Formats: sequence, structure tokens, C-alpha cells
Amino acid sequence: MNTKYQKYLPLEVRQSRWATDAEIQSSAVRIELSKEYPASGLPVFSDGKTMFVDAADTHSLIYGSSGSKKTRLFVFPLVNSLLQAKESCIITDPKGEIYDRTAGLAQKTGHKVVVLNFRDLSVSDGWNPLAEPFHLYKNPETRDLGISLLNDFIETLANKGRGSRIDPFWASTASSLALALLLILFESSSAVDEVNITNFMNLCYIFGSDEDEKYLKYLLNHIPAQSLCAINLRNILNAADKTKQSIQVSLFSYVGNYLINQTLQQMISVSDFSFADLVKQPFALYLILPDETTKYNDLVATLVSQSYQIFIREAQASANKRLPIRINYVLDEFNNIPRLPDADGMLSAARSRNIRFYLVVQGYMNQYGNDADIIRSNCTNWVFLTSRDVKLLTELSDLCGDGNDGNPLISTSQLQRLDKDKGEALLLFGRNYPYVGRFPDIDEYSFPRLEAPAFEKKNRQKIKYKTIIDILDQHKEKLSTWFTI
Repeated sequence: MNTKYQKYLPLEVRQSRWATDAEIQSSAVRIELSKEYPASGLPVFSDGKTMFVDAADTHSLIYGSSGSKKTRLFVFPLVNSLLQAKESCIITDPKGEIYDRTAGLAQKTGHKVVVLNFRDLSVSDGWNPLAEPFHLYKNPETRDLGISLLNDFIETLANKGRGSRIDPFWASTASSLALALLLILFESSSAVDEVNITNFMNLCYIFGSDEDEKYLKYLLNHIPAQSLCAINLRNILNAADKTKQSIQVSLFSYVGNYLINQTLQQMISVSDFSFADLVKQPFALYLILPDETTKYNDLVATLVSQSYQIFIREAQASANKRLPIRINYVLDEFNNIPRLPDADGMLSAARSRNIRFYLVVQGYMNQYGNDADIIRSNCTNWVFLTSRDVKLLTELSDLCGDGNDGNPLISTSQLQRLDKDKGEALLLFGRNYPYVGRFPDIDEYSFPRLEAPAFEKKNRQKIKYKTIIDILDQHKEKLSTWFTI
């Protein structure tokens, strides 16, 4: 409310007030939980039997520190409504609680249930993050998208690697090398079962070894000089030994998690689903994550980014440029996910393609720097439960405006005293006035509680290993035709 133009505005515009229950309800879609769901979305008002939701193509931001009940008050009801309305969702699920609570319902409502279980890799569905980029790369019409997905995968690994304080120059150079090695793997593979993290690591091993590096130099001398692969390899292979050592340290920081975990290598070597197929039916994809570590979150970031780009491509191919079934990203603990490439652009473009994002965070999204403001501004709805972040508290107080007495409608001190036991939350919903409501705990709702599908041990096929020597033995005679469209 404090703007230099304030004095020119009518008094009733300058002053704020609290929205009423009736105003919030009139801006939302009413759902009788015992009847068929006409829509789904963020709950903005509820008594546990009747729920009012924002069913529009809007993104939402849910703020709450650890233990604030953000999952019980908002995420559980949200996911239940999405499933009942037969919409699709991709859910990050720390601890596996969301799966336990909702997967049985997803199965009953006809959703294809997919589970990437990073807490117990032996019972997880498989997902190869290189599979769909490979298929796209092998098709000349979609090759650019395949390379784009590869770049995003590498950028995600690099962002994680930078967390270990690696010099940005070495990280950038290692990214160029990683792209070149992955392109070699793509060009030399005729089937997707040869394209996996393990074989990518096999190619990483040879860099920095004088004995093995000669194979890369031989390959460089025989592939088209203007190819993307050659351009990325040339300067790196001609670098001084100390430079190569620094590049190698960066490169291995990208793949360190995979080196010692063979079960993980197997899980991400074969895909049991494809994103292009998932859009044809309602689905629920659960990403079960251990809450005591973030070591798998680079794969989560890759999945979100990769799936989004493929969904956008599928939407663009449709007559109305929209997906036939709405897809909702419910990203709990969004702060812990490495920076998504072009996340601000993702939210801007998603709404018109029938894609929504629900970002559940504990505070400011520091990994996005200045882009965090763009991401937050693209979220029409904000929910606040509790935080000690002074910057966030001050911003929320300012957004709520001043009351008739000229004082803040709600102070930073009052924001910290919202009653958790009563389910109190501040809601900034669309263009409505601010609202403080009491939201029911999930146990107060009448959603059906069905047993989640039991996990089963997966029998994984052996990884098809491939080395640089194998590649040269098989392709030496036709290297000059590589990387041509």
C-alpha cells in the first residue's frame, strides 16, 4: 500500500481489509466430498465435508517451516481432490507419507500409479533419465529437443557439483566434456539399453588417463570437425595436465552418487514408463525421497524438467495446444530440489498448456537468486503457515496492506502466532483481500482411506556395458558420418 501514487487513490482503494468466508467461497469451486468432483485444486475453504478449491489454471505457493502441518492441512487434501477429479499428478513425497495415504485411491480412480522409490531402490519402478533424450536425438526432427534435454540433465548435475564449491570455470568446462561424452554414447548406440548412467561413467573414466585418452583423441580426429561433440572436445583434450585434473574433479563430482551404488545404477538404466505415454491417461507419479539426505534430488530435478518439456511438446502437437488431462506438479520440499533450468519460464508457459505447479517451501528459494521473485510472482495463490524468515514475514505483512487505522492489517509478530493446533493459515487467493482461515486436518476429511499398493521387489536385467574400446571397434569405419543430420 505504500506507493508514491497512494495519495491519488480513493480512500477505499488505499485501505485493505480481511476477506470474508463468503467472498472466498464465491471465488472458488464448491465440492461435496461425498459426490462426484467437478474440479480440483488448492483448498481455500473447507469444513471437512464440503471443500472450496481454486480450479483455475493457477500456480500456488505454500510456505511453512518444518512441522507446520503444511502436508496435513493442504497437500493431502489437494492430492485427494486431484485424484477424485481424475487429474494427473507428479508428487515429491518425503518419507512416503503421501503415497501411503493416497495411492490406494489413485488405483481405485483408474490412475496409472508409478513409483520412483529412492528410499528403497529395490522396489522402485525404473526410470532412465537418458532414454527419452536418446529417442528424441535419434529422430532428426526432434534432435534439438534431445540435445536440450541432455543439456538440462548436465546443468542439473553441474548445479549440484557447484554446491561442493568447485570453481565455476571448471564446472562449466566439465559440463562441456559431459555433453561431448553423452553425444558419443548416443551416436554409438543403436538401442536404448546401451544408453545409461553406467556407460556414461565408463566414458568419464578415460578422461585424464594418458593411456586411455588416446582413444578420445583418435575419435576427435575422425568425426566431423564442426560437430557439437568435436567443438566441446577439442579445447579440453588440448589442455594442460593440471587443467585436465581440475576438469576431472568437477566431472566426477557430477556422477559421484552413482559410482558406489549399483542398485541405483540398475534402477536408472531401464525405464518402465515414458512421459509421452503417460499424458494419454490419468496417472499419479510418486517420487518417494528419504528426508535425511538430498543426494537423489538431482534426479528429481531432472525428472521435473524433462517431463515438463515433453508434456509441452505433446500439448503443442494437439489441436488446442493443451494437454487432454491436466497435469499437476505437487513439489513438496521444493527448496531441497536443485535449481530447475528455466524454472521461471516453466511456470509462465505451463498455465496455457493445462499444467499447474504447487510449490511447497520452507522459505525463500535461495537457489534461484533473482529468478525466485519471478517464480513467486507467477504463483497466483500464496498460503502461509509459519516462518522465522524476517524478509518473508515483512513481505507478507506489506502485501496484506494497512487497515483503516493506518497500521498493518497483520504484523510480522502476528504472522508468527497463527495457531497451528487450530489449523490457521494466511491465504492470498487470486485478487481477493487477504484471508485468515482455519483449515481441517486431513483426519477431519471424509476422503476414502484405501490401502496403498504393496511394493514388490524388482528383477532388473543386467546392465549392458559399453566402453570406448567397444565403441571404436564397432564404429571405426564410419566415424566420419557421425553427428550429421
